[in-house]
Amino acid sequence: MPTTMARSALVSGNNPATLATNLNAAVETLEASGFVLQQLLPVELPDGTGGVIPGFVLLAVHQTYAGTGVFSADAAGRAKMAAGFFGGGVAASAAHFADGFWTNALVAKFADSLFAANAASRAKFVDGIWTTAKLAAGILSADADGRGKMAAGFFGQNDATSLAQFADGFFGSAQVVGSAPGAKFATGAKPLVQNGAPQQNRLFLATLPTAGDWISVEGTDAVVVPYEFRADSPPTGGTAGRIWVYDGGGAAAARVNLVDAINGVVDANRVARGAVADLAGFVARDAVAQTSVMIMEVAGSETARNLTENLTDGADIWDSATTVGGMLETRQRLVIQTLTINADQIAAGELIFSTGIQPVWALVINHNRPQNEAWAIIAATNAVALTLAGGAAPNNQAADVVTCIAIG
Repeated sequence: MPTTMARSALVSGNNPATLATNLNAAVETLEASGFVLQQLLPVELPDGTGGVIPGFVLLAVHQTYAGTGVFSADAAGRAKMAAGFFGGGVAASAAHFADGFWTNALVAKFADSLFAANAASRAKFVDGIWTTAKLAAGILSADADGRGKMAAGFFGQNDATSLAQFADGFFGSAQVVGSAPGAKFATGAKPLVQNGAPQQNRLFLATLPTAGDWISVEGTDAVVVPYEFRADSPPTGGTAGRIWVYDGGGAAAARVNLVDAINGVVDANRVARGAVADLAGFVARDAVAQTSVMIMEVAGSETARNLTENLTDGADIWDSATTVGGMLETRQRLVIQTLTINADQIAAGELIFSTGIQPVWALVINHNRPQNEAWAIIAATNAVALTLAGGAAPNNQAADVVTCIAIG
C-alpha cells in the first residue's frame, strides 16, 4: 500500500503556453507515481512587481484508493467523509442519488422503530399524507384492539357528522328482524317489529248457493285455492282444479261445510279435494249470527291476499266494510330508549334520542318529575329532540332519567 493517499502540486506560467507545458508535466509526474488527478483549482500568484502569475493547484488521489471499496465499511472508512458531507441544501444532496434509488429492496437499510410515536417523528409527514388507497383492507380489526383505535365518542350523539357516516337506509330489515330480532340495537333501544294485523275477511253467505257457485282465496304461499258448491253428497261433477263442497241443502249447512273445507277437515261426504292442496296460512269459522264465514290469516303479513266470489245471490259477497287486510300492510316498529340527562346536554339546549327508525309518533317521559318541556320528531331523520331549557324544576334537570317511546 502507498504511504500517501493524496498528493497536491502547484504549477504556474507567465503566459498560456508556459502554463500549459508546466501543467502537462505536473500531471505526467503524478500519474507516473500512481496518482490520479481529481481536481484543478485555479490560483493567482504575485509576481513581485504588483502583478500576478496564473497557475493551478492539482489535487490527486493514489489509484489504490480510487477503486471500488475505497471507503471501508467501518468507522475508519466513514471518517474519510467530513461531517455534513451530504450538505449544501436539499437539492445538492439529493443530486447524489439517482431518481428511484430508494426501492423496497432497500427497506432493510432503515432501523426498526425508525419513526417514534412522538411529535418529532410525526412532523416528518405532511398533513393528509395518508389517503384511503394507502390503507390496507381490514386495517381496523373487528375486536377490542380495532375498536380501541377510535376515540371514545367517535360517533357522537346529536351529531350530524356522525349520522353522515351511515348511508340512507343503512339499517334495513336485516339489522332488526330475523333469527335475532333487534340484535343490532342495545337493550332499551330494540325495535319491536309488528307486521300489522293478520288479514281478516268476511264472506256473506245467507242464501243457499246454486250448484256451480264458487269462491277463491289466495293462500300465504301465493297459491289460489277455489271452492265450488255442489248439490250432492258426496260432492261430484264440479270443475276440475277446485275443491268441491256439499251445499247441505241450506245456507247454514253450506257455511259449516265451507269452513271445514278451508280448515282441512277430511269428510268425503262433504268435501272432495281431488288433487287440490289445502289453503295455506288461513283458518275459517262460521259467524252464525252474521250469516257469514270469517277467514283469518294465521300470522301477520305485509302482502295482501286476493279474494274472489262468483255466487248467484248478489248479496253474498266478500264484505269490504268489515275486511281488515286486502291491502298492503306496513310494518311498524316500536323503540323504547332510556337516557340520563347530563349538564352538557342542558347547556346545549336539547337531548337527542337516536331511535334507529324514522318515527311517526313519539312520547317522552321523565321518571323523576312530570315532563314539563316539549319534544319533537326531527323531520326525515331517526331522531327525537327533547328541549332542555335549563333553570329550576319543573324543567328537566341533570341526572333526570327520561324515556322516549317512538313508533315508526
